[in-house]
Amino acid sequence: MTDLDPVLGDVRQGMMSAHIYNDEEIFRLEKERLFSQAWLFVGRESEIPQSGDYVVHRVLDDSFIPSRGEDGQVRALFNMRLHRGMQVCRDEMGNASHFRCPYHG
Repeated sequence: MTDLDPVLGDVRQGMMSAHIYNDEEIFRLEKERLFSQAWLFVGRESEIPQSGDYVVHRVLDDSFIPSRGEDGQVRALFNMRLHRGMQVCRDEMGNASHFRCPYHG
């Protein structure tokens, strides 16, 4: 789909065609203009109650590791090592004192 004018016209009138939920071009534009411009939910604090707890969640094409540090602070890490693009954490959840690159250790 390249011409979005009919879709936008329908939305302005309060109507949405069901096809927009499966349209690749609309999804590409949403990723570019909406999801990349706003804060995104990556998990609940209750999923990581203890120090060292972590979960891995995917958001679109990316993977994140929300974790609770020894100081009790919640942090979210990008689950990819920039060198060689290696995924840092492969488990869905667990408890760890730190994360290591599987390639370099």
